[in-house]
Amino acid sequence: MLVNGLIGFVQEGKAERAIAALHQMLAPMASVLVDGERRTVDSESLVPGDIIVFDAGDKISADVRLLEARHLKIQEAILTGESVPVEKYLPPVAKNSEQDD
Repeated sequence: MLVNGLIGFVQEGKAERAIAALHQMLAPMASVLVDGERRTVDSESLVPGDIIVFDAGDKISADVRLLEARHLKIQEAILTGESVPVEKYLPPVAKNSEQDD
């Protein structure tokens, strides 16, 4: 009985470490500009005003305002159910507009 308990304890510890490693690999990350330098941070640490940089195929894990984009299409199926990517444009913002909360 003691051997079975010890084996179970060891296997449980290995499984917990494997789950923690998978969680770390799947945690949403974001590439941001900090002091002009591109850094990767945990998406949960993003705050309003952060400048997020993304490349083709990246998942965008935050609500963002586009500052610059070229030929940008975003797959929004998870939000809207649409099966085709939506092209994004940069509409002009009024000079006296205030930043969203």
